[in-house]
Amino acid sequence: MFWPLLLGVLLGLPLRLTAARAALPLYWPLLLLPSGLPPKRGRLGWTLRALGVALVLLRLPGAPAQGEVDVAGRWDAAVDLRGERVEGRLRARPELPLRLLLDVDGRLPADGARWRGRGLLLPTAGGEAELRVREWTASRRESPAARASRAAGPGVRGRLARRLTRGFPAREAPLARALLLGERRGLPASTWRRFRDAGLAHVLALSGLHAGLFLLLARRLIGVLPGGGAAGAERVLLLALPLLLLLWGGSPSVLRALAMAAYVLVWRRRGGRPRAREALALAALVEFMRRPATLLSPGFQLSYLATLALIVWARRVAPPQAFWPRLRWSLAQGLLASLLCTAAGLPVLIGGGEASFGRLALLGPLWNLAAGPLCALSLGLGWLALPFAALPGVDAIAAAPGALALRLLAALAFTAGGPLAVCLHGRVASPWVWIAWSLGFRTLLAGGRRRWPALLMGLPLLVLLVGGA
Repeated sequence: MFWPLLLGVLLGLPLRLTAARAALPLYWPLLLLPSGLPPKRGRLGWTLRALGVALVLLRLPGAPAQGEVDVAGRWDAAVDLRGERVEGRLRARPELPLRLLLDVDGRLPADGARWRGRGLLLPTAGGEAELRVREWTASRRESPAARASRAAGPGVRGRLARRLTRGFPAREAPLARALLLGERRGLPASTWRRFRDAGLAHVLALSGLHAGLFLLLARRLIGVLPGGGAAGAERVLLLALPLLLLLWGGSPSVLRALAMAAYVLVWRRRGGRPRAREALALAALVEFMRRPATLLSPGFQLSYLATLALIVWARRVAPPQAFWPRLRWSLAQGLLASLLCTAAGLPVLIGGGEASFGRLALLGPLWNLAAGPLCALSLGLGWLALPFAALPGVDAIAAAPGALALRLLAALAFTAGGPLAVCLHGRVASPWVWIAWSLGFRTLLAGGRRRWPALLMGLPLLVLLVGGA
């Protein structure tokens, strides 16, 4: 029942959010998908869609301000730092959050500096607004020592993350905190850029990959305990999900992964058969109720489009049993799945405008083949080392295997994101190209043939490559 309700939410967004009207051509064919209910219950599906539209009207009562605005004042603080994006505030207007990018040297305005910026005023979940800064200047930048002190921060999650990863070497500790605990404060901007240029930025964002591996590992460990078993392990994991949310933070990718895990575990406890699309729709609705404007953010859209593509890809045939044919099959399927996720995210990667990253790492699907096993190995070995953080001397020994895996993962990202990085910049402005992409994605989701959907979904990339040439 969550799938038609989510379609109603998407249909209602342009009625309240001005920025959603520009994105409507990207997903309007998706709104024509079947509701997921039997034909005899078609009225229920349309009723749920109408309920989704009503939910948008109640949840988003006001329209956002339109156009670019200029804001100036004294810089007060950097509230949240994640990679290259930061949330800051001005002393004269503490109620207005400012979301901006670091400068080319990875620095922020110094405390008390004169700051001036221009950007779009967009709504937030509380009915207020935030400024998405496009360009900014400041009279003074912070020093490296000030940034290191701010990155160390007094936050509870930050202190806990540093305590749990103190057994890791200083070089790998920031990456361990980001990868294992979702704490990206203190992660060098150069590291973030290399992962981004290599097309591996998703590795640093806690998501379904991280949550799935953690729950699978925890289920295996609990299952071997006396009195554990599959049912007992699932019960413990279901109770542990809120604790994981507190530990990992409430980013859209974390919330999506844990909401989907809760849906699957509840259905398994009831003896039912969970449906992946319904789990994804439930996670999106939870995020909408929590922060409605998040549905228009590039990170949210990219995450959900890629997850939908993976759900479709999971329907494929079983692998062969022999080792070498199975290995070749796994590599081919991994590459095709990565290509499909990239094609599904093209509107966000190179679509242009506020809801786009404006860049695409062309070799990202290839680097993902090597990064996937290294990431899984780093996560498994790293999580196993965290319980030993309270034992001086033992913590470094327990963290050594995980640190080695992290070093290999970082070496891959620095190589792939450095001299071997092939990044495509630009945007495809024609709405007809994106409507064709959306029709291809709809055909793929509806279970159609793969050839024509693949051609339609790859059309924006082809247009951009031909236009750039």
